[in-house]
Amino acid sequence: MKHFVTLISLLSSAAMVAQTAPGFSITGRIPGLKAGSKIELINTESQSRVESTAADGSFEIKGSVDMPSLFELRFTNPEKLTDIKALQFMVENLPIQVSATHLDSLPLYVGTGNLFGGNYECFSIKAGEAQKEYM
Repeated sequence: MKHFVTLISLLSSAAMVAQTAPGFSITGRIPGLKAGSKIELINTESQSRVESTAADGSFEIKGSVDMPSLFELRFTNPEKLTDIKALQFMVENLPIQVSATHLDSLPLYVGTGNLFGGNYECFSIKAGEAQKEYM
């Protein structure tokens, strides 16, 4: 019976640790982001990616990183696949919020690591210390 109680204790502890595992959650609401738009979060170093789809101008992407890293967040219009908007920012395991006055205010993606234009006063990224240092 002692072993059974110990086993149950260990299993419940493991379940609690699994539920509180660190990770990030990137959420955003951007006017002009069409339902069905493809959203990709890409690690600029390893090129690993997480994908999601926009619904009513909003999105959420979850995952985890080993350490704060530079990522690119790309928004692809399903009606015009060459119209890709993007942002670069530091991702770490905490909630991150992305907002913009309109999708058109975001920089245009013209190649990996290359963003063109955009009005940097019209969008914001609320993240942790790594993003503050990056800025």
